[in-house]
Amino acid sequence: MINVKMHKEDQQFMEAFSKLLDCWTTLLSRVESYPQNFFQQHANQIFNTYLQCHLSVPEGTRNQESSEDEEEIDELVEEDRVAFDDQLLSIGAISRQITEHSIPLVTRLLEDRVTKFHSILHQYQQQMVQGGGLNHNADIQSKILTNLYEDLHWLILISGYMLADQHKGEVPCIPREIIAHSMKKSQGVNLEATQRLVSSPGDDPASLPGYEQADEVIRLSSSVLRLSEVERYAGEAKLTIVLSPQVASTVVWFMHRWLVSYLQLNEKNYTECSLALLMSLGHHSEGAQLVTRCLVQKVASNLAIWSSEEAVAKETASMFVALVQKTDRCTAVVKETTFWELAKHLSHNQPPFDLLSSEIQHLIMKALVLGGSSVSTQEIKGRFSKEILQPLQEHFKSLIQQENFVRKSQEQDVKSTMLTLLWLVRGVVEGSSVTTNSDLYQFTLPFLTESVALMKVYQNCPDVVEGIFLLHVEVCMRMLSFLNEQNTLKLFEVSLALLRMYTECNLGKRTREGGAEEDQYQDISLIMQLLTHLISKDLVDYIFSEEATGVGDHQNAVVSAGEIVLLGLNIVVPLIDAEILKLPNLCSQYYELITFVTEFNAEKVSNLPEALFRSLLGSIELGVTDFSVDIAKMCLESVTSLATFCIKTRDKASQALLAAMEHFLKKSMPGANLLTCGSRCNVPRIFDLDLSSVASEALYVLIACNKDKYSILVNTILNSQSEPAVCQRLIEAFKN
Repeated sequence: MINVKMHKEDQQFMEAFSKLLDCWTTLLSRVESYPQNFFQQHANQIFNTYLQCHLSVPEGTRNQESSEDEEEIDELVEEDRVAFDDQLLSIGAISRQITEHSIPLVTRLLEDRVTKFHSILHQYQQQMVQGGGLNHNADIQSKILTNLYEDLHWLILISGYMLADQHKGEVPCIPREIIAHSMKKSQGVNLEATQRLVSSPGDDPASLPGYEQADEVIRLSSSVLRLSEVERYAGEAKLTIVLSPQVASTVVWFMHRWLVSYLQLNEKNYTECSLALLMSLGHHSEGAQLVTRCLVQKVASNLAIWSSEEAVAKETASMFVALVQKTDRCTAVVKETTFWELAKHLSHNQPPFDLLSSEIQHLIMKALVLGGSSVSTQEIKGRFSKEILQPLQEHFKSLIQQENFVRKSQEQDVKSTMLTLLWLVRGVVEGSSVTTNSDLYQFTLPFLTESVALMKVYQNCPDVVEGIFLLHVEVCMRMLSFLNEQNTLKLFEVSLALLRMYTECNLGKRTREGGAEEDQYQDISLIMQLLTHLISKDLVDYIFSEEATGVGDHQNAVVSAGEIVLLGLNIVVPLIDAEILKLPNLCSQYYELITFVTEFNAEKVSNLPEALFRSLLGSIELGVTDFSVDIAKMCLESVTSLATFCIKTRDKASQALLAAMEHFLKKSMPGANLLTCGSRCNVPRIFDLDLSSVASEALYVLIACNKDKYSILVNTILNSQSEPAVCQRLIEAFKN
């Protein structure tokens, strides 16, 4: 790991090095513009040097300096894959331009290190069998292991960036350079040996016939799979004490990055693909099922032996989620006995899950729901309901229905259990999909309903209050847009009840005491997220319209969107002050909420109580002049929405709203400070290129809303001009 308090001079050298790598990456991305192999020698040198700097002797140059000169490692560290992400991206890109050099080189180095690691672990195991105990603290063995772990760590990082990309919002695919390399070498590849290599990840590759003729991409991938299996065997042999948490985390990170592109490979996503990769890891291949088994077993093993290492356990849980985010992989995963054993241990809070944090347990639940609910066979659906959902439901009921629950609720173990259950239900919600949304919503609804009463019980427990709000926000964010009218109404009703209960429990509780203030800020943030998701529901205005309810006054609706708007504003607006708006996230959430409210519920805004109305409009004016362009844009959109409402339905607009629009028009004219000056703006808002369109639109609708007042303001400005030429120019400008 890198010390984030790196010496300033070292930091400058590191930044310079990263920029040089960027330059080379840019050049190599345009390699077709240069003669063939023009950059190959240089790329080889760059890649070799980077490898050597991160490897110990004899292949590398790391750790050449005396340990006496090494600075003490600071506690503030960040993962190498985070600290050196830009460098590793560049090295990965460079390595793909020289795959005939980089892939065999890294494979050889990694296979060598894994074999050494296996040998050392075997020696330790022999010591234990002979009754001598572990001698892992001996200086020589300790130094060998330390260097070996650092080598493995960096070789896996480089392999991960070479073989796969991080995919966000797109179909994960193997990089075309890697596909091309595998296809280019296909003539000399032994397909049977390649498949044996994938099918035997725990075996020494040298023991497999023809392994040297195996596909090079599969061979490199299998090296990491073998290391993963060696770690798992070491855990089962009670050798965890000599394992490295950093290497364990890096191995699982590699698996996560690698599996989304390689496992259950679908040739339809490629114009051309390698036969060796398809036969070894392709859709429904035997190798893909065997690798899936190894990965599920790795999840179970890591959670057992690394339960006290939060980073490793969380990385493992994240990898488990990635493994089940594709239906083809889910089909393979649910065939594994280990998957259902994990479900049993989690549902009954058995070891090792009783030692894991609530956040990690919720990720495991998300993975179990994604996997178990994605397979449509009746057998799996029944097993999913019985072994994953029902135990959670029963555990929750037994907790809240126990005798004297309200009195016992404040006991630490009961609060801890409640918080964990809220996290687990969130995991269920996060594991929902378009096809499973309806069923999982019906499962979740009783928890939401009960959480209203729990808000009162735990009103003085900020972590539980936060957990309740987070569950409601998650449901609205992931499920609301897929719900039918009836289920939407139920969710609106429960949300309104929750907000009313929170208001009842927190009347007069506002405080400025340290942690309490931070807790309240978090509550405000979550309430605004909840309101924003509720108000922005697609067709929410239709749901409560005459067509949806069948009556003009909406008497059949259990709750209206307007009620939620009104209650939400009554909770949020009085709590918003200058201090809160200095917090970027809260500021952005507040104005996003105001934008939705004014766009979809202008009439409710028009009829707000006077004090609340003034606070709301005052914060909009402040947002135009005193905050970022994004905030100003949202505020100007709010002004436009309110002014448009006044134009279209002037008879429904309150006098307060009409007066406010007149005020905004006056403030928008030359010489005022809203659009044409701006108290903290370098340029007037209306002339800011990022705002000119939305500011012009706001000014236009304000003029249309207040034609008479506009004429008076224009005449006032014209009469104040002493020079006729200037006055004439202004007349022409105002006419235009």
